Amino acid sequence: LGPNGAGKTTLVRQLVGLLTPTSGEIRLLGEALGGGRKMEGRVGRLVGYLPQGALGLDELKVSEALRWTAMLRGLGAKAASADADELIDALELDAVVDRLLRKLSGGQRRLAQIGMTLVGRLPVLILDEPTADVDPSLRRRIWELLSERVRSGAAVLLVTHDVAEAEHVLDHVAILDRGRVTASGTPAQLKANLAHR
Repeated sequence: LGPNGAGKTTLVRQLVGLLTPTSGEIRLLGEALGGGRKMEGRVGRLVGYLPQGALGLDELKVSEALRWTAMLRGLGAKAASADADELIDALELDAVVDRLLRKLSGGQRRLAQIGMTLVGRLPVLILDEPTADVDPSLRRRIWELLSERVRSGAAVLLVTHDVAEAEHVLDHVAILDRGRVTASGTPAQLKANLAHR
């Protein structure tokens, strides 16, 4: 959690190997990650990443994008289709399932990208501003999907500047400012600390 420019996106881009940290160590499921192809391969097999921008695959239909992403993550064709269908239903994408990603509205496109991130049930999910451009009525559904993934054992790292989102979704919050953690704790602990200032 933090204001625009706090370093949230820079941090997650380092965590998924898109940027090299200037110092420190990144550990994924207890294992230190080096750099290069070994890191990329390990991150790709274990981490579902939703960046702020586009995910690509613009020339695929929504159903194809979810199904192919699931198969790239190791699911067989039947399991990939079932997982994709479940997410299409949960994210209310049924009406646009046969449209190309590039032809979707901003909100529909974001929902399809969230589906592509969640498909395949990877053990680690990193989502950067997942509910930006999403209709408020679907925001709560996204929060429910993320909470369900946590209950089933996934680690979810959510980047947001939306305090309500952090309070509803996160068990632990770290507040960043200018690249440094300025406070951390449960949402209740942070609210209590602010009340005493």
